[in-house]
Amino acid sequence: MTLAVVIDALADRLTSGLDGVSVSDVQPGGEDDLPAVVIAVEDASQQLIGLGGIPRAAQTGSLEVTDIIDLSDPVLVFGEEAIDMIHADRLGALLAHGPVVDPEDTSVSDDDGPYELVASDPAGRQVSVDPDAGEVRFGQPLPATGTLTLTYRIGMWEVNTIRFSGKLSLQSTAPAPSAVANLSREVAFLLAQPQEAFTQLAPLSWGHVTPADAGQDPAHAQALRYRFDFELEQVSLPTGGGVIDRVAFTSATDDLTEEFDVIREGNGV
Repeated sequence: MTLAVVIDALADRLTSGLDGVSVSDVQPGGEDDLPAVVIAVEDASQQLIGLGGIPRAAQTGSLEVTDIIDLSDPVLVFGEEAIDMIHADRLGALLAHGPVVDPEDTSVSDDDGPYELVASDPAGRQVSVDPDAGEVRFGQPLPATGTLTLTYRIGMWEVNTIRFSGKLSLQSTAPAPSAVANLSREVAFLLAQPQEAFTQLAPLSWGHVTPADAGQDPAHAQALRYRFDFELEQVSLPTGGGVIDRVAFTSATDDLTEEFDVIREGNGV
């Protein structure tokens, strides 16, 4: 994970609170780009999570996820494997993240609108859900083109925690010195409020307003510096092609080699 997550999180927060101000890690190129706030990260270090930096344990409960399938090319690439998410008869679709918590929490729609969810065999624009296999079955073949959207809830997922600490530099730039001073005060006010993902934002320095080089246009700038601690939890969803029906095994000893298949019960094989 890169420090871009720190820049982007702070830029999103400031953009929502500063009207008409460009906030990014890009220096303004001219007066047309002003006013602007430029963010930079200095002296950063990444903190390990738990013993050896291992992510948190798998979480359980009910998490809503959404799959969007291109009906003209319904292929999910998983590592070196490509999985067709739509059955060959176009009467079934795989849920990318496997078994669901409750079939009644599933919603399915395509370009023509939502499908009706039923518990029994579907007909027409109806669908049913096999919660254990992580599949949706349709009452009529899916269209050859368009988009299929499936929303459902899974019962287990992983959470990765990202932690960085370091120093932030925020440079306010505007055409006039008074505008820069006012902008810096707006930035400082926003950063004094609780910031999602930033467990610490401690002021380190407040620079004075000085002339700045913004292309060929006159401009002024002022730098604020902070010490920060950043922590972000990201959901990590396992991706697969549904329940595996058959796994091939080879058992080898000094005198004997055996090959056999392990078959999931109830698959009809």
